[in-house]
Amino acid sequence: MVTIHELFQNDGQKSRIGTTYNKILYVPESVLQTIREYLDAQSESEYQGEDNTIIYTAKFPDGREMDIKCCGCQEESSWTEAVLFDEKGYQLTYTDVGEKFEGLWELEYDGIHYCVDVKPERNNSKMED
Repeated sequence: MVTIHELFQNDGQKSRIGTTYNKILYVPESVLQTIREYLDAQSESEYQGEDNTIIYTAKFPDGREMDIKCCGCQEESSWTEAVLFDEKGYQLTYTDVGEKFEGLWELEYDGIHYCVDVKPERNNSKMED
């Protein structure tokens, strides 16, 4: 879904004040459970490992993509982040490190607001809205 915010001025002219892209990214419950376990890991046998990253991607109408990532570590629990890429795959911006994977991820770049809501996949849900 795309939301374009417009501001109407007194003389009837309107100016665009921003665009927001909203996506829902459905992730299988089994994957979300694995991610939760990595984020809560307390011992070496539970850690994700630094060479093991779980990534789900939302694609936007302007060609940009947001990766939602669960990144592993060798000696501690995993962490999460979102990264926005342009249509050629170049990194544009990213979030701070987080401790949750599900829920709302938001980034802004060049006046455009990108929002991805990560939700558990249901029987009738698509991988991406």
